[in-house]
Amino acid sequence: MPRLPLVSSTVGRARAAFNRLNEDVRLQVVIVVAVAALALGPGAVQQAVIACKQRKMDHKLAALQRSHEQLLHEHAQLLSNPTYVEGLMRSTFKVAKRDEFVVTIDPSDLNDR
Repeated sequence: MPRLPLVSSTVGRARAAFNRLNEDVRLQVVIVVAVAALALGPGAVQQAVIACKQRKMDHKLAALQRSHEQLLHEHAQLLSNPTYVEGLMRSTFKVAKRDEFVVTIDPSDLNDR
């Protein structure tokens, strides 16, 4: 059975930390882990992995909800605010009114001064 990347990297870090401990502490750690495994059951690792995935999905969902709110705000501005639409057209497409000239300035030129 292939290991999940999260589990294999966690196991590798735990194994490296375990090897740095002295012999008495190692025995105590083994006893504590064995007791915890018996108390929590065989599904404890799987539950921890699922909980980690759940947290990641919650963060992604929150980011998507923020993005959605921003898009809804911009959509409302596009529908109801002609000044916003004009400014967007002028800045994005370099649109000018009659008898106006569009002059584009490179941002790097402003930093040289």
